[in-house]
Amino acid sequence: RSDKKYLGVYHHEVNGKLQTRVATSNELLNWCYESTIESNTSQADIQKTSDGGFLVAYEKNNQEGNYIKLRYYSNFTSLLTSTHQQEFSIKKTLAASDKSEGTPTILSANLNPDILRSEITLEFHANNGSVDLPAIGTLKDFNHWHGKINQNRLNLFQNLNSIRGNIGGRDNFSYQGRKYAIQETQDKKDDFSTWHPYLYNYETNEMNPLYIRTHKNSSSFGNPTVTELTLPEGKRGIVITQFIFTEGAAQEEAGELVYYSEYK
Repeated sequence: RSDKKYLGVYHHEVNGKLQTRVATSNELLNWCYESTIESNTSQADIQKTSDGGFLVAYEKNNQEGNYIKLRYYSNFTSLLTSTHQQEFSIKKTLAASDKSEGTPTILSANLNPDILRSEITLEFHANNGSVDLPAIGTLKDFNHWHGKINQNRLNLFQNLNSIRGNIGGRDNFSYQGRKYAIQETQDKKDDFSTWHPYLYNYETNEMNPLYIRTHKNSSSFGNPTVTELTLPEGKRGIVITQFIFTEGAAQEEAGELVYYSEYK
């Protein structure tokens, strides 16, 4: 709505099924539901496009293995009323036959000049039959897709020799002219108490663990997002969201974690 400063996407369970939804806020910590993009979906990302539209990428839930889907909305009203103008489902090419490709992050979306003449780069994960691996791909003209395993990112985690589970969601951001990514990883497969974030430095090609301390010392964090924006107080800064898994949550801290800070 025109009276709201911030826009976001999230998933929510309704009658046992996940829905990707749109929400707005004026102060980043309290959000108002606006519309549902699609049911049986999750792990969404959104980016405003150069023509004033919005691109949403998310994971479509499927019994035969989840896959990535994109929808394009030409303006704010279309997004809030869930009236998409274009959509594209990405055929799985990297995951094992009954496994998933998902948790997409929109790395870039270049329109030349519109969505049907564009180049969109996504980061995502692809399950090799055992665990999720980092992957990257390009969608050209909203029709032609090519994906591959992000071998450099995978090598960095393998060199740590401590990641035995999934390498999942991630987000990218810039700070003081340098580009970074926050990446979730799982130390032990099927153990949700072992999800932790790592910081990737594009300039040095280094991966380092991030140590997060909540008020009650929760220990398991996933699904990170980082967004640079103007904060409610009017200064520039970043807002970070992560999910605190029940298995690693302190009392009353399980669920979505939202925090922000102005640039120093």
